[in-house]
Amino acid sequence: MVDEAVHSPEMRRSAAALLGTAHPAFAFPPLLCPFAAVPNHPAVEELIEHTIEWTTARGLLPDEPGAVAKARSHGMLAARCYPAAPFDRLAIISDFINWLLSDDACENLSLDGAPPREIHRFLSRIYTVIGVPDVQLQNGDSRDELFTQALRDIWSRITRASTPQWRRRFASHVRNYIEGCVWEAANRQVEQVPSRAVYLSMRSYTSGMYMLWDFIEFTGDFLLPDTVLEDPMIAELARTANMVVALSNDIFSLHKEALNGDVHNIVIVLQQEEALTREEACFRAAGLHDAQVRHYCALEKLLPSFGSEIDRDLARYCEGMRVWMRANDDWSRATPRYNPGRP
Repeated sequence: MVDEAVHSPEMRRSAAALLGTAHPAFAFPPLLCPFAAVPNHPAVEELIEHTIEWTTARGLLPDEPGAVAKARSHGMLAARCYPAAPFDRLAIISDFINWLLSDDACENLSLDGAPPREIHRFLSRIYTVIGVPDVQLQNGDSRDELFTQALRDIWSRITRASTPQWRRRFASHVRNYIEGCVWEAANRQVEQVPSRAVYLSMRSYTSGMYMLWDFIEFTGDFLLPDTVLEDPMIAELARTANMVVALSNDIFSLHKEALNGDVHNIVIVLQQEEALTREEACFRAAGLHDAQVRHYCALEKLLPSFGSEIDRDLARYCEGMRVWMRANDDWSRATPRYNPGRP
């Protein structure tokens, strides 16, 4: 899928031209985050030790400066976002986050010039492990095998602790994520900056957040009915929380992604579409983020009732999204992923 928005070639600078322009340094704007801070998981140090050991054993820890600090940071993210999870389930999530973010394998493939079909093949081969067979498998290289074996380990542990209904929902969110990654690869191949409308519609896929919302139920050992999650109000609430995290990540990761030559960032998109400076676009993006925060807070007060038992679980689901939004904000300010040189 390629952005079909109506912009003539004369009106749109190429991705290379947009990113190649020098921009003066500026401080990020403050982001609205009214959600209460929650202490880390009490076993955070044990989790980090497990995370580093697992990542190393699976061959996912790059031999480069700062790799251990990044793996540690990803474990810290899990501990912040799921502070009440049973340790065995928290370890699964920490491993999955490290697996997902390990060396940004898919993004790097695309930035290195791999065509969309290669990105699709790479992702589909790996995700076949969890029941997303979109392509005929071919012999993979050692990189494929490392990622596949690591995911197989994670999925075997998830299977023992989850229901078939939960796994089907998770797999559907993985399909969405693959679609988003292939869309990004198509844009990179033609050096196209997507329009704001298309970018925001796809960002809820490329963020991967729906998979991480699924883990709220997984850690809490409850399962909301599909009819509840598909209710327009609940679906909009989950989408809004997704966008809060995604837009926050775009702002915090701006310098990293611009240096990597990646245009898939709301700041770059706004800079292009509204003819703004990089700093003006960043403040504009912060305004979009804050509007989504306010929208979430307003929506949560208007949720319908589905009966006492479901309402209780829905409240836990909403609490999990609030915890995630605050934890992500705190984590993003400190992680070496976005702040090079931080321990």
